[in-house]
Amino acid sequence: MEISLSDRNNILRALIEGTTDALFIKDIQGKYLFVNSETARILGKSAGEIIGKDDRELFALETARIIMENDRRIISNGKSETVEEIISINNNTQVYLATKNVCRNSQGEIIGLIGISRDITERKKAEKERLALLRKLSQESEDLTALSRVTANAVSTLNLGELLNVLLQRIVEVIKADTGVILLKEGDRLWVRATIGIEEELRAGFSVAIGQGFAGTIAATHQPLYIENVQANPLIISPILTQLNIHTMMGVPLKRNGNLVGVLHVDWFNNHPFSDRELHLLEITAERCAMAIINAQLYEETKQLQERLQLQIDRMPIGCILRDRDFRIIDWNPAAEKIFGYPKQEVLGKYLEHLITSPDARGFVQQIHQQLAAGEITDHSLMENITKDGRTITCEWHNTPLKDANNQIVNYMTMVQDVSERKQAEEKLQRYAYYDLITGLPNRTLFLKQLKETIHLAKHHEDSLFAVLFLNLDRFQMVKFSLGHHLADRLLITAAQRIQNCLQNRNFSFFDVDLESNLIRDNQTSQKPTFAINNTSKNPQKSRKAMVGQVGLDEFAILLTNLGETSNATQLAEQIYQALSYPFDLDGQEVFITTSIGIAFSYVGYEQPEDYLRAADTAMHQTKQLSKTRYAVFEPGWQTQAVERLQLETDLRRAIERQEFQVYYQPIVSIKNGKLIGFEALVRWYHPSRGWVSPVEFIPLAEETGLISLIDRYVLKEACCQMVTWKEKFPQQFPLTISVNLSAAQLAQLGLIERIDQILQETGINRESLKIEITESSLTGNCASETAMLQQLKTLGIQLSIDDFGTGYSSLARLHQLPIDTLKIDRSFVNQMAFDSESLEIVRTIISLAHILNMDVIAEGVETTEQLLQLQSLECEYSQGFLFSRPVDRQTAERLISSNGHFVWENPNNQQ
Repeated sequence: MEISLSDRNNILRALIEGTTDALFIKDIQGKYLFVNSETARILGKSAGEIIGKDDRELFALETARIIMENDRRIISNGKSETVEEIISINNNTQVYLATKNVCRNSQGEIIGLIGISRDITERKKAEKERLALLRKLSQESEDLTALSRVTANAVSTLNLGELLNVLLQRIVEVIKADTGVILLKEGDRLWVRATIGIEEELRAGFSVAIGQGFAGTIAATHQPLYIENVQANPLIISPILTQLNIHTMMGVPLKRNGNLVGVLHVDWFNNHPFSDRELHLLEITAERCAMAIINAQLYEETKQLQERLQLQIDRMPIGCILRDRDFRIIDWNPAAEKIFGYPKQEVLGKYLEHLITSPDARGFVQQIHQQLAAGEITDHSLMENITKDGRTITCEWHNTPLKDANNQIVNYMTMVQDVSERKQAEEKLQRYAYYDLITGLPNRTLFLKQLKETIHLAKHHEDSLFAVLFLNLDRFQMVKFSLGHHLADRLLITAAQRIQNCLQNRNFSFFDVDLESNLIRDNQTSQKPTFAINNTSKNPQKSRKAMVGQVGLDEFAILLTNLGETSNATQLAEQIYQALSYPFDLDGQEVFITTSIGIAFSYVGYEQPEDYLRAADTAMHQTKQLSKTRYAVFEPGWQTQAVERLQLETDLRRAIERQEFQVYYQPIVSIKNGKLIGFEALVRWYHPSRGWVSPVEFIPLAEETGLISLIDRYVLKEACCQMVTWKEKFPQQFPLTISVNLSAAQLAQLGLIERIDQILQETGINRESLKIEITESSLTGNCASETAMLQQLKTLGIQLSIDDFGTGYSSLARLHQLPIDTLKIDRSFVNQMAFDSESLEIVRTIISLAHILNMDVIAEGVETTEQLLQLQSLECEYSQGFLFSRPVDRQTAERLISSNGHFVWENPNNQQ
């Protein structure tokens, strides 16, 4: 059923009025010729009130100026642009993403502008909130690190003087202050107990009444205090501050649950601007310091009066548990009751581990008891404990043996605090630091840590064999650019699952990285992070273990340990290659990718994990160069090749800047009459010191680095210019065609159509004489988007050709969907035709299919008369190859054209 013009107009009008985007058309002076209902709604006017007006009559002057400047630029350039425009109407500001293009009349003259705008205000707001959240998480991570530096191991001593000096020294270093002071409350005064940057004679015996001076004011108000210039403050200045020439002071109270312990303040000799972060860090440090100070003070008071100890224990803001020499509970303060839910009378005389410790953790508790019985002061530790109502919480513990005058242990003092929320925050930070957020796999950092541990274990087992595999998803970037980030992420997740399934199928178990154990070891030892990873068993030959890590955007690494032989790794590589070669279903879109795999075995003898990863990476690149191999095992000599390859990349970039490339032309000949019908443009590189560099050497490198796009662009423009020149010089020999290759990287780039159109306009070439060649392997399998892209190329008036047909992923069933003019049979089939019946049948099928679809066929790599006669019998139209000519320079190609463009060969069928 045909749709009438009236019905078509009605459908178009319904589409325009039904969209939620603003559509509008302006004339060359910027006056509105048409607006849809959404545009009118945004402006708060009827369409009639808008038509005929320009932006100055509808918006504020500044808004109108920006919009009109954008319009004038687009009209001037004659190209489509997408811009963000901020619109304010009736005090309501919105952000719109506007796509505008010029309108032309039938003569191609610009007569106005058409645009479509979408409200992206909420999206911009969400982006802003996300960035703010990331900055906040980063700041919190930095603060957590700084706080760890200040408080780590600080309470390992209960000597009050040593404790105060350690805490003060660390906070002064973290905040980068010049001096620091800790004053402790005794009665109604504050006494200096530790200083940094102040001489002993100046601070000896110094005290200040609460409510007086800088520290006294903080103690009285229980609030932080900052003064930028104390020298100009008559209420704060003192002879000591004058003598020390201190200008800026910042202090906070030391308190726990409202109880004042003292004052901590840091000072600078020069004016120091106020910082919320520094104050926040100082307050958190003060809270931790207060806890540690209380612990130390209790220890000192215990040796003096038992009654005073009991009083202090009852008032402690954290759990405090007193046990006898047999570790039975003899005291239990209210804070402990609040943490665990057991009242005091219910726990007296019982063992703590029987109440709140899970059976599998009691061995660790016994170790702590042994250390305490030996008189050691244990550093703090983290443990999971069970409350009376069955909840599992994480607690931070401090254990101290109490001794009498004869240095004999009489009791054990234990302080405990519920740190479940802090532990969750630390685990979250570790998850961000050591795992990929998309696939959930260990990232490069964690992978290298496990590899380092494996190298260490292998040194003690000379017969232990391990391997590192490095995988690259060869077509991932094309999928990302053509289908978007969301489906690209889905592809990564699915690929990771297939890799893990392959490992499980070959009886590899995965390393168990215990983040919880990591936290415990970090807090027990140093500030340097350590990792509790369940490593290989005592006999490394019994258990084959593996770790899969994501070490790059589209790169995976696999660690295999306790291998019996190298084939364990190579067979796995084969299986992974097969698993990743199957199509991926991404929301109904079938996508194909390939992978390149490099393997480095432990027998190469490297000491550092980075060296193994680099070796496997080098082997992976070797796989790409070999092209037909599925994996490569690293050889030490390849490292030298990798360095040479890096130098070649540098030279390649310079070659683009210096225009060292030349375009060579290989004739394409009619098989029927031997007449020259066109050329294929091929790039050649003459290096200033190396001479001619083979395309086999530099083209794969250019594709890998993305430089191929710049080279393709140069070849296209140079070839078009040359064709125009030849047509002017040899008009009688035309029409001729010029075929130019377009790389997969070019196909995935935005603006491809516009760039090709610009070259066509600049050179003035007859568009029908240009053939763009696209390799079959560059088609991702995304039928809809690829067909649309190829259709856009066809609208430029050029011809399209599929190169190397038969070697990629295109199926014969979908070929009719693509707007292709020519199929080029890959040289591998042509070379095998004479003695391989299967190759001959493939060639026959391709030619027949092309003719059915109204396509012509070019056979590549024709080198013998026998091959040419076979192609002639199969009714192949055209061919190219060394039988006719190698690729030649511009001058030689010109001579071929001037000689009437005929090639003669011996054809037995033509003999008289």
